[in-house]
Amino acid sequence: AEYRDIKSGGYREPAARGNFEVYISENRLLYIKEQCSAADREAKFQLHIIPRHVADLPAERRQYGFDNLDFRFSDLGTMLDGDCAAMVTLPDYPINRIRTGQSLQIRGERARLWRVEFPGNILGYTTAYESVRSGGYKELSAGGNFEVYFSENRLVYIKERCLAADREARFYLHIIPQYAADLPDNRESGFNNLDFGFAEMGVVLDGNCVAIAPLPDYPILHIRTGQFAGSDQLWRAELTGERLKYLAASEAIAVYSGREPAARSEWDVYIGDANRLVYLKESCAAADAAAKFYLHIIPQDVADLPGNRREIGFENRDFRFGDRGAMLEGWCAAAVALPDYPIAGIRTGQHIAGSGELWRADFAGAGR
Repeated sequence: AEYRDIKSGGYREPAARGNFEVYISENRLLYIKEQCSAADREAKFQLHIIPRHVADLPAERRQYGFDNLDFRFSDLGTMLDGDCAAMVTLPDYPINRIRTGQSLQIRGERARLWRVEFPGNILGYTTAYESVRSGGYKELSAGGNFEVYFSENRLVYIKERCLAADREARFYLHIIPQYAADLPDNRESGFNNLDFGFAEMGVVLDGNCVAIAPLPDYPILHIRTGQFAGSDQLWRAELTGERLKYLAASEAIAVYSGREPAARSEWDVYIGDANRLVYLKESCAAADAAAKFYLHIIPQDVADLPGNRREIGFENRDFRFGDRGAMLEGWCAAAVALPDYPIAGIRTGQHIAGSGELWRADFAGAGR
């Protein structure tokens, strides 16, 4: 059925093209080669899964940093109308990168026939590109070599009809936090350096370059980004924390105000699409945002909590509206990232020290 869907044009572009075209469908990789030969089927397939969190790997694989799912066509493939088709189920943990290809043993030495590498969430890149082109993202800077957009607490870099030189120049991404205590201990420079190469964070879609860089979850004062070629700065874009909060609030109102919330109280609370908790309040006044928000995350497995929270049984992600939200056209909107472990329950609300609780909502978590 998957093969027929691909052949009828039901799939978007493949995640990668090598000797085989490689597609991602939900939690599966599909390998397709038209009119394949016996040699195409005899070469061993390499499939290395690089997780977002090394702890998700089987214990014996953690020292290598990737999961080895190598296979042979005879085990996972079949012939359909003269074409080769193979299907592999991916692990259910969050995936950072996927490397795959084929190799042959020649005179005792392994010879690589082809190899490709791409992000585990390639569909997210396609969706981001299509959303940008349909006007769904808000632009930060159009003056650089890449256009830079913001959505779901990440930056999306796009360059149409990009060249090899566009992909070879290193990207710099400097995050200046609102509070110095949020910096890693070794960041005496005053900013968090999240520089990256295109090969690490990007893909090419129909000749266009798309890179996605997640932003840290702490309150941000300023962002500087651009590219360098050697010591030469090619372009630069900047974004203030206030503008970032405005863009996040605008997006949250547009996306979630018409949905059914996970909980209703003084604020509507949503479990967002990007593993975030989103708070919305219409006809909002300054007093609504003045009280501190509490947010207690109860895991399915207490072992997922930081060591100092296991005895208490929940993780504390309390926050103030000024750090996480913005007021926009009579609305208040704020968003907080949820932890990456399976969640049993969430408690949230607002309280005023010495006066007590203003409101409270309890609801089930959303897994990862």
